[in-house]
Amino acid sequence: MAQSSRQKSGGQAQNTAGQAKVQGSAAASNYAGLVMRRIQRANRRAAVKGVAMVRFSVTASGALAGVSIARSSGSGKLDGVALAQVRRAAPFPPPPAGARTTFTVRIKGN
Repeated sequence: MAQSSRQKSGGQAQNTAGQAKVQGSAAASNYAGLVMRRIQRANRRAAVKGVAMVRFSVTASGALAGVSIARSSGSGKLDGVALAQVRRAAPFPPPPAGARTTFTVRIKGN
């Protein structure tokens, strides 16, 4: 079996029998969008105007590690709905290596 002496150009993944040795950061970059889409699908509008900021963390398995109000909407009802929305969206897919696991999301009332 002949071996090639060609060098691979920098920055490209090196393949061995169809398996990538070096992965790009696309999966890590796309993870935040995946998490946000799951939260949007769990949406239940509150009949209260305002915006709550919710901070949460995801474990290596995708479970919700913690959730809290980062900035209150001024309405206990809307804050509760915002927290419940994030909890309903969990569990999330396990984050890929290098992905961010702490997020702050804006939940808007009616």
